[in-house]
Amino acid sequence: QPKVNGVPSTDRRHGWGGAGGVCFQKAYVEFFCSPEIWHQLRACMERDEFRSRLSYHATNCAGEEFLDTDHEGAGAHSQSAHSDAERSGVRVRKASFADELAEQKFKACGKLHRVNAVTWGVFPGREIIQPTVVDTESFRVWKDE
Repeated sequence: QPKVNGVPSTDRRHGWGGAGGVCFQKAYVEFFCSPEIWHQLRACMERDEFRSRLSYHATNCAGEEFLDTDHEGAGAHSQSAHSDAERSGVRVRKASFADELAEQKFKACGKLHRVNAVTWGVFPGREIIQPTVVDTESFRVWKDE
């Protein structure tokens, strides 16, 4: 899906949710590729200029998972960065409520659980609506489909 930054909810192409709202989308893509292409793509995504701007979750036929959080310092979700800060007595400020939930889930089961809203809308008199959310647990369930 393309990036959409504040279009009216009545927009014919990207609008939804009724009149009077404003719609947003993060650029999002799902695809299949060969292992060779995946390694080249991942190497590009791991470069410093992209690391803080991209997130990914990939799997292969062998069941191996690859997340942008697999590497120390890969962003706000880095397990070891959080652990080091907590051991030193520093309170880690989460980037969002979703990060807080991910940390709680990680502490409960030892696996990183990340929620990423990719579509949301703001409407008068209503809470922010997030109809499209991508999360690690759902990905693990539907990856085989």
